[in-house]
Amino acid sequence: MLKIKLFLLLARHGNTFESQEKPFWVGKDQDLPLTSFGRSQGETLGNWLQQYLEANSLHLPYILAGPLKRTREYAKLLKTSSPIKIHSALEEIDYGPWGGKTEEEIQESLEKNKQSETIFSDWVKFSKWPHSIFPQQEKEVEAQIEQLIQEILLELEQGKFEKDLLVPLISSNGKLRYFLKFLFPEEWKRWQEEGKGRFKVKTGNICLLRFEEGKWFLDLWDHKIKV
Repeated sequence: MLKIKLFLLLARHGNTFESQEKPFWVGKDQDLPLTSFGRSQGETLGNWLQQYLEANSLHLPYILAGPLKRTREYAKLLKTSSPIKIHSALEEIDYGPWGGKTEEEIQESLEKNKQSETIFSDWVKFSKWPHSIFPQQEKEVEAQIEQLIQEILLELEQGKFEKDLLVPLISSNGKLRYFLKFLFPEEWKRWQEEGKGRFKVKTGNICLLRFEEGKWFLDLWDHKIKV
């Protein structure tokens, strides 16, 4: 049994829209940079992270980030001495025809194409994959997350670390929820039944997952940090 505790800090990148701009859906093909406020969110996370590491005597071996501008830039704002590794599993989902459209435009396109308007709300509230819309297959996304987690756990099993550690993973809203589905399937099912859209991780917010004595624990989800 591994005695070392592992914390996965799932962080959604900061804002990519200015306050006066109308947001649209941003998938893997919409490679937007952070706004000034988005960068300040990264700096806030960096300050919080330093305090959390010191308070809990945790080692930060590296930061994992998706390949898009917004996640790479956000990772750099954490300002740690640890290396940043780019991992394709943390790239945002391909939203296909929804990418670059506002919610109103998405609803209009569904009506125009005589598709059920509940497809959109089913994804937002229940996280039900719209197979007729997204180019990717859900199983592909699930496999990416599973492989990433196994890679990190393998390093633990190989004895590469001697103290409790925390690994930040910087990604986007669509992809982060699949850590919940893979590691906490019962919680996923319960949240789907509630239909309150609890899967969403807001920009700048974090989730904290803990691996201890062979079990995973969900400590935080969509948590707004304060310093």
